[in-house]
Amino acid sequence: GSLSDFDMGQSAWTLELWIYMTISGSSYGHIFWCGGQGNQGELKVWSGDGKPYIYSSSGSGVSSPTAVTSNTWTYLVVERYSGTMSMWIGGSRVAQSTSMPTGGTPGSAGLGISYNSEYYPMYVDEVRWSTVARYQGAATIPVQSTSWPER
Repeated sequence: GSLSDFDMGQSAWTLELWIYMTISGSSYGHIFWCGGQGNQGELKVWSGDGKPYIYSSSGSGVSSPTAVTSNTWTYLVVERYSGTMSMWIGGSRVAQSTSMPTGGTPGSAGLGISYNSEYYPMYVDEVRWSTVARYQGAATIPVQSTSWPER
């Protein structure tokens, strides 16, 4: 693949992964980052409330009203499909939005990285980025658990 595969502004994509967050302090856990908050977009969790969201230079794309449970492996999926972004936690859709992250080929992409000295402990496992919408906004999706996460 190439960096163009991680364009959050493209018509369809799916990001799915398992996360284990240690929530404390007042910082951001940057789970996935492509180009930085001034460019394409990022998936992050604020330690103050434990709620994941997509952020880009155009503002939040989709924000979860549901927090990720700290000190527990959680299956998290975000998808862009047909003008709508959806987010699932543990297989249940928790948010949808028509607000979209900006687009273009990012200059870089990263997973579980610190951006702008914002960091707190987390683990990420079994990440899959797809350039298609795998679940197309369904109310519930199957939790990938055959070997996820590896311990």
